[in-house]
Amino acid sequence: MFAVTALMRDSVTIKRESVARVDGFAVKTWTTAARGSSLPTTAICRIQSDKPEDVVGLGARADRRAWRIYFDSDPEIDVRDRIYFTESQGSTERECIVLEPSFQFDNSSALWRCRVQEWIATVD
Repeated sequence: MFAVTALMRDSVTIKRESVARVDGFAVKTWTTAARGSSLPTTAICRIQSDKPEDVVGLGARADRRAWRIYFDSDPEIDVRDRIYFTESQGSTERECIVLEPSFQFDNSSALWRCRVQEWIATVD
């Protein structure tokens, strides 16, 4: 377990969609509170770039960057979540959608993996 933990050097913030009524309209926001008190909202991990051909079957777009994220404990990430890469100063570097929820990747080393893709807002 120590060898796996020693490799974890990146940090992510995990948020879930929250919908509130404002002036009669539904307004969506992404907050850590929406995950509830029992789920982690930050995690130490290892982030690695993913190949476009490896994530196309997960619904990924070829024009967006994708990553594999490895954790030493289960972050309980699912497709309702957004992942935010954070710098050491705490500022958000990238916002990502979840392509593949977290799951135990290797039973012998207690390693969990999640796959994400960069989310870029577009104007309709």
